Amino acid sequence: MGRTASGQVQQPGHNGSRNAFLHGDRPLSERYAYCPYPIQGLSYPPSLRDVCPPARMLISHNREKLINAAIYFADNTQHCGKIKLIKLLYLLDFEHYRQTGIPVTGLEYRAMKMGPVPMALFEEWDALGPDFAEAIALVPEQVIHYVRETVQPKRDFDERHFSRRELRLMADLAARFRLDYSQPMINVTHAERGPWDAIWDNGRGNLERIPYSLAIRDDDAHAQAIRESAAEHEAIRQAQMH
Repeated sequence: MGRTASGQVQQPGHNGSRNAFLHGDRPLSERYAYCPYPIQGLSYPPSLRDVCPPARMLISHNREKLINAAIYFADNTQHCGKIKLIKLLYLLDFEHYRQTGIPVTGLEYRAMKMGPVPMALFEEWDALGPDFAEAIALVPEQVIHYVRETVQPKRDFDERHFSRRELRLMADLAARFRLDYSQPMINVTHAERGPWDAIWDNGRGNLERIPYSLAIRDDDAHAQAIRESAAEHEAIRQAQMH
């Protein structure tokens, strides 16, 4: 139990404590998703006008986070080709969603035999967009019986796009899988009763979307608060798209 700035006692479970837990460590640019006045036709209070951008800015922000996450993992792990990068992004997005109700990159993942696949990135890989091509190079590298396109950064990582929580998660994943090839990571993302496994269902769920909501377990601390935050974020995102 704590007190507000005005000295009033704040009860456990108050929205203020929930919001502080979920995104108190987020930079201002990351709080766009929580703006309560993004719907067209509603008035913006003066204090929120500069922190409630239109949906296109949210999309642009997610794109910058995706590109910089790729730079970070390429810089801080070895053997980082397409499969390893995809696995790292999946683990980053789903773990961050489990903790906060929001993914880092906003990518949509589909269930395939090889594991969870962000289809938009998978389809872009052979012809990277100009912004991605300016940030990374795909360098062919012979690896035993196949050629891996190793991701090599062309510019520095920009941490300004990320919250402290996101930076910690990226650092943890990079340290854990720094020396691994893609196969050990496939074993992790294929974990029994995990989000991919629940949708893949021995092939019956091929190419089905993997809902981020599967990342949250019933026995997780703050599970209900995180689900509520996720629902609010999704409602706002949908409203911004119309």
